Amino acid sequence: MAIAVVFVSLILMGFIAFLLIKNYLSQVELQKSATENFKTATEKQATALSYFFNERKNDIKNIVSSREIAIFFENKALGMSMEYGLQQSLLSITNLFNYLFEEKKLNAERIYNRIVFVDENGKLISSCSHSIKERRMPEPQWKKFITPKRYDVFLNVRQQAEQLEIIISSPYFFKNKYVGQIIAWLEPRVIYNHLLNGNDKSTNRNMFFNCGTGSLFPQEKAKNIFSSIEVDKLKNIPSNEPYWFQMINRKNSRIKMLALRLPIQNTPLSIITTLPVVQLFGNTNPRDLLLAMAVIALIILCAMAFVLTFHTQNLVLNAYLSQEHKRKKEVEEKNVLLEQEISERKRIEQALRENEEMFRKISSSAQNAIIIMNNDGNISYWNKAAEKILGYTSEKALGQNLHTLIAPKTFMDGYSKGLSHFENTGQGPIVGKTVEFTAIRKNGEEIPIELALSAVRLKGRWNAIGILRDISQRKQIESSLREAKEFADAANRAKSEFLSNMSHELRTPLNHIIGFTELVVDRQFGALNKVQHEYLNDVLQSSKHLLSLINDILDLSRIEAGKLQLEVSSVSLKILLENSITIIKQKAMKHEIKVSMDIHEIPDFIKADERKLKQIMYNLLSNAVKFTPNKGSVYIKAYPVKYSELPILKINQRLTENIEEATKKFIKISVADTGIGLKKNDLDLIFKPFEQIDSAANRKYQGSGLGLSLTKKFVELHGGRIWAESQGENKGTTFHFVIPFYS
Repeated sequence: MAIAVVFVSLILMGFIAFLLIKNYLSQVELQKSATENFKTATEKQATALSYFFNERKNDIKNIVSSREIAIFFENKALGMSMEYGLQQSLLSITNLFNYLFEEKKLNAERIYNRIVFVDENGKLISSCSHSIKERRMPEPQWKKFITPKRYDVFLNVRQQAEQLEIIISSPYFFKNKYVGQIIAWLEPRVIYNHLLNGNDKSTNRNMFFNCGTGSLFPQEKAKNIFSSIEVDKLKNIPSNEPYWFQMINRKNSRIKMLALRLPIQNTPLSIITTLPVVQLFGNTNPRDLLLAMAVIALIILCAMAFVLTFHTQNLVLNAYLSQEHKRKKEVEEKNVLLEQEISERKRIEQALRENEEMFRKISSSAQNAIIIMNNDGNISYWNKAAEKILGYTSEKALGQNLHTLIAPKTFMDGYSKGLSHFENTGQGPIVGKTVEFTAIRKNGEEIPIELALSAVRLKGRWNAIGILRDISQRKQIESSLREAKEFADAANRAKSEFLSNMSHELRTPLNHIIGFTELVVDRQFGALNKVQHEYLNDVLQSSKHLLSLINDILDLSRIEAGKLQLEVSSVSLKILLENSITIIKQKAMKHEIKVSMDIHEIPDFIKADERKLKQIMYNLLSNAVKFTPNKGSVYIKAYPVKYSELPILKINQRLTENIEEATKKFIKISVADTGIGLKKNDLDLIFKPFEQIDSAANRKYQGSGLGLSLTKKFVELHGGRIWAESQGENKGTTFHFVIPFYS
């Protein structure tokens, strides 16, 4: 009997095990099928969105192929003005845009947010928007939207903070020439509400837009459902592959979720869909069935029916509890959304009150007058500063005609003509500009003012906002500065003329001293003893140094007086550089200084003043050798450069008439040494007249402090620029200069 029971039990247990295994495999297959159905449903929505966006591209293609835009450019090519044809053409384009606004809707909600048409230079030609708030926004920098090298209609996505911008753009070509760009902004929230969020509201399925690794849209919904870590994971899941993850709900319990990212064809957008696993597969897990099989093997066969019955009842109960939990969660979510909406409205109302109070405080404490003129030309706002500057109290000024109250009679005719135009368009010759005018105070005094005027549309009518500043004191200061400048210029000219005359007067006797001293030193008048020869040599060298100093002063004064002109000729730059090295070569060899030169692709001849160019090179090379210790090195480099490679360069427009040509070709020459170097603060000081760097290292070097100043003047006479670079003391110095050349 026991054996029979055992045998029957084993048979029953085997049969039950067979049923459990088959049920397990069925559940696995069912989960696989449910996952595929989930993916198929998401693919259908991605396909529907792809079709929707293709339709929107077709909308823009229809606009591009429309006759209205072609007529505008045909009229423009014929030379028509805004009054005779172009204005009507622009109106036709605007009507075309408005038709698209009203025609394309999803359940009575507009698909498009804004459509604009800009020309090839990024200037706005026509704009259409159904949102008043959008119209008040400042115009974006349109140049970043133009695509002259593209020929197709394309969809672009931009994300800024929590906002998602879906833009459809198309270049416009007139007679095979790029002349503008049509740009249309779609309403992402309308698209989401009707094509994603509106589908399948009976489940906890959540769908979001995503572009690359950007934020999920709508972002507020993602933040309400998922934590920031879970959102970051969702943004980076791979495409077309189911992604399993666990989330923690508001009750701090873990929920297993399934997510899927599918790209929307021909767009940079993707759909990310999430769904609780329990809602897709139910509460039954295939592994539980295997566990049940192990439990059943441990209990007696007579308990099988009870266990199966209990298990069935448990599944029914769990399904019922899951449904109740879902309903409760929906109610809680609606309550949370309602509380958030109430809180947001209170916050907005409080912010409005605070902004109004802040505006009152700012305007009343402002130092500049703030005046608002309504569409009728009457004053509707007058702050404390306006009372102080113009003398009228706020009670007296409000409601008065602005121009009659403060404008001189000479401006009244122009005001009358411009007011009607401003009433209709909000535009005027000084709107959006800062200009200087004369205003009349209450006591009849005329004062100079600076006025910044802008236009704003309030309650459907144009109003002008003016910020006015009394510039009487500034005008007095400007007048004083002009007088001081004229006096300084006259004094500088007198100084230059004095130095020029004195230099000529000093050079004549000095030339006699040098000439006669050379004759005596050369023993033309008899023999000299050693002491006489030494002293006379000192006199001769000092006289030559003084003559060189006077020549430098004379050249400097002639430059400042505007009397020194370039004597331009054809110069062989290579020969000039080689000759410059020859002049200082003997002194360099005496101190064992290595001199080298590197020339790259310089032209054979350039147009320049040969004598002054030689003087520039001699001054730079002699300084390099003088301030370089024994066994050092001096390096010369010359090569052509482009204007874009020289941010330090500022072209001398007075001496370079053809600016366009001058900015194309430049020669850069550098003289580098391994000498005593310069401090950073001394790099500009060394180019000033009579300035020498006061340090223990250079006090032993003789010099007048005029060489680099003259060099700078000669370079600037050529329309160039010179500057110095050094890593610090005892780290050498490099002098660079660039001049334009005309081969």
